[in-house]
Amino acid sequence: MKETTNNLHSKDFNKSQTLSQYARKYYENGWAPVAYEQGTKAPKTQGWQNLNFKNLGDDYLNDKFPEGFNNNVGLVLGVNSSGLVDVDCDCEEAVLVAEMFLPTTRMKHGRGGKTTHYWYRVTDQPGASKKFTLSGSLVELRSTGGQTMVPPSVHPNGERIEWHGDLNPKEISWAELSRAVATLASVCALTRFWRAGIRHDAALALSGGLMRAGWALEDIESFVHGVCIAADDGDVADRLGCVAATFRGGDGKTTGFPRLAELVGNEFVSRLLDWLGIGAEPIDYSRLSEVMAKPAQEKPKFTWSNFRELRRMSFKLDWFIEDLFPMGSMNIWAGESKIGKTTILMQLAEHTRRESTIWGKRVHKKPIYILDYEMGPFGSCHFANVLPFSEEVDEEIHYASKIDHEGYHGHVLPKTLSVEWLEEQFRGLPPSVLVVDSMRRAFGMADNAVEDWENKASYVNQLLTPLRDWVGKNGHCLIMIHHTNKMGKVSGSGDIVTATDNTYEFSRNKLTNVYAIEGRGRYVRQFYQTLRKQVIGGVEQLRFDLEYSERARKAEELRGYLLKTILFLTEKRTRTELLEHLDITLKQFQRIDPIGWLKQRGAVATTLGSSGGYELTPVLEGKPSAYVNLWLDQKMTV
Repeated sequence: MKETTNNLHSKDFNKSQTLSQYARKYYENGWAPVAYEQGTKAPKTQGWQNLNFKNLGDDYLNDKFPEGFNNNVGLVLGVNSSGLVDVDCDCEEAVLVAEMFLPTTRMKHGRGGKTTHYWYRVTDQPGASKKFTLSGSLVELRSTGGQTMVPPSVHPNGERIEWHGDLNPKEISWAELSRAVATLASVCALTRFWRAGIRHDAALALSGGLMRAGWALEDIESFVHGVCIAADDGDVADRLGCVAATFRGGDGKTTGFPRLAELVGNEFVSRLLDWLGIGAEPIDYSRLSEVMAKPAQEKPKFTWSNFRELRRMSFKLDWFIEDLFPMGSMNIWAGESKIGKTTILMQLAEHTRRESTIWGKRVHKKPIYILDYEMGPFGSCHFANVLPFSEEVDEEIHYASKIDHEGYHGHVLPKTLSVEWLEEQFRGLPPSVLVVDSMRRAFGMADNAVEDWENKASYVNQLLTPLRDWVGKNGHCLIMIHHTNKMGKVSGSGDIVTATDNTYEFSRNKLTNVYAIEGRGRYVRQFYQTLRKQVIGGVEQLRFDLEYSERARKAEELRGYLLKTILFLTEKRTRTELLEHLDITLKQFQRIDPIGWLKQRGAVATTLGSSGGYELTPVLEGKPSAYVNLWLDQKMTV
């Protein structure tokens, strides 16, 4: 292998070197550089998997990376690049705690100020790449057969990739690095289940299981500490106390992986043990009661807590959309028929895959499941093709229908949704967002369904209370699409609102064509947001303009009511007559205030009539056209 000179540090190397010089530097270090298609992460060299730095030279470099080359560059990994491998942190949790679990290396890179890639040189035979996934990629150990885009390339999102150290990867054995990456992935996976209400018991069970597997005290403490940091668990002291208590109690007085399986699901615990390399024989979870059997003990005396202890407790909500949809909650999303209730929810789903913000509120990545009792595959297919989601978003939105259809390959939903069915389908899955469309069809189509069940309080509570308990216990966010009544409120018994955590009512002003969402509930402060449909080329689209502001809504609302007011004031009128003409309440009239706008411009005078009510007298001489001209000339400055 060529003698390597790896003393260039990122502070100098990132700024002064051209892409061609980078490629040559990588080659001199014993690594095989590969050219990418412009603006992508895809190599443009045919058969790049077979590139070996030993077979490359000046001719290859001059051909693929001539002076002036401005595309992206990557490195072939594994045996063809002297054992160079890359650990790619694909999730936020991995980025946060990577340096707690990965061996320290000076060679690492990232973008946007975050370190996302850690580089190593394997001293023995590099194995195949390993990707750890759980409802999306967590961590990937990239090796032979793989490649990674490296600095100074530009990510497809426009961000420059930069080295966060020099080009000296740590030398390590494949087995040691694999164990470290698997441990990091396990920590990240556990955060998906580390929800409020079970964290103390989960820490005890996890500690007991790892202790029985032969882990040292300090290793378990580091593992649990990493889970707490990645899961944003504020009570680290309690969780580490669980580790200490486990070792004090010994093997005979601790819980373990069977108890952890009760808390987070058998399937996940089996995957966790596989990643951590624990146990040659699978655990027989069907014998949980036997495994967990304990000697009969005297029933302990009832113990009271107090407010001092309560104030020390750490309780922090996990969110789908902050201040709107908390995880572990049941929500009603209501509106009149065909108003666009499902459309707006699907647009919110777009944002969850990008972890962006909507209406100033952070959106968190969560798996999304659509339970379609309303449209069926044919209607949803049309819907999915109209809304321009990305391929990544499409794959992360899971779908099932009650209606079978040619070309639909998913399972058919049960005729009536039940907690038992949900428990079976979502056992072992991380907390997810479940959208039920619609509540009326999901619960009202059973053969034994009670007629007009929505208006019967006892039946509503019988259906919804177990459902709310289930989502709270398992940390899911359930959003049920429902209808509103003629008053614009949630249809049915008031117990529907009482039984749910939060309700959102979706309405449309038919005069201004402006939509509004109004929300309230246990975890959500009073929420009010306006929006309208996107308009392209004068044609209203299916999608909503989510950036539509309250200021713009007020201006448009005033504009619509103002014109109706002007056309009505051809002579002296009472305020009552005007309210009847506008078909709005006094409260709405005072909020919109079209008379105030006209009074500011000297167009209307108000006086107290003989009957005690206000009279409105047009001041401008001439026909209503004079007011219309005033309205147009002012261009609606609000």
